[in-house]
Amino acid sequence: MSLTRKPPTAPAQPAPGRTSRTGPPSGLPGARPPAPPSAGAPPAAGAPGTVTARPLGPMAGAAVRKVDTVIMDLLHMELVNSYLQRASDPTKPLTPGEIETFRQEIEAIGSAAGARFFASESIHLTAFGPTDAVRFVCNGLWPCFFQNNISNLRSNRLDVFVMTDSAYRPFTWCSSMNDFAPSGGAHSVASQLMPYTWFACGAISGALAASGWKCKVTSEINKAPGCDFVVVILNV
Repeated sequence: MSLTRKPPTAPAQPAPGRTSRTGPPSGLPGARPPAPPSAGAPPAAGAPGTVTARPLGPMAGAAVRKVDTVIMDLLHMELVNSYLQRASDPTKPLTPGEIETFRQEIEAIGSAAGARFFASESIHLTAFGPTDAVRFVCNGLWPCFFQNNISNLRSNRLDVFVMTDSAYRPFTWCSSMNDFAPSGGAHSVASQLMPYTWFACGAISGALAASGWKCKVTSEINKAPGCDFVVVILNV
């Protein structure tokens, strides 16, 4: 009896839309063990004995800088200049009601910016107490909006927080504090610098409101270029 060898047949082509699989599936007899990682290569995510790092978000000071410094500075300058140009007209002095309207308009723009920042940067965060929310502003919003860190944060452990920025960026735009009311004393300097804090007050209140905490934010200028922002939580 003679034996004849059949010619080898070409492997079947996979059907469209399906991926071919070579070798037996993992875990079956004959399966090849996975190749050991090369020296110095990090372990694969989810591998046994490894911990997958997760972004901590702005609460830990790791917020991504999504705010362009130049654009933010120009926006802030134009908002304040629109008020100062109107207030500097000696023939048409502003009434207290008009000053309040300007303040509310600038704070509203800051509030919208703060709320949007919170919405984009807090997706990995869950529960927010008032202290957590204020820390979010200090560690996340402030460095992105004003390229500076809050120097000190004080509180009564309940509903009042005082954020101190010892070098508030908008004040550093002024070459000298003498540019403001040279004969008016410290009170006049503070009153003319106050419009530069309205946007920041709005940004703080907007971010806190978006986190579920209604608040009232005011600013105090004791020694420029430092500035204190007093936050009073209303719904504790």
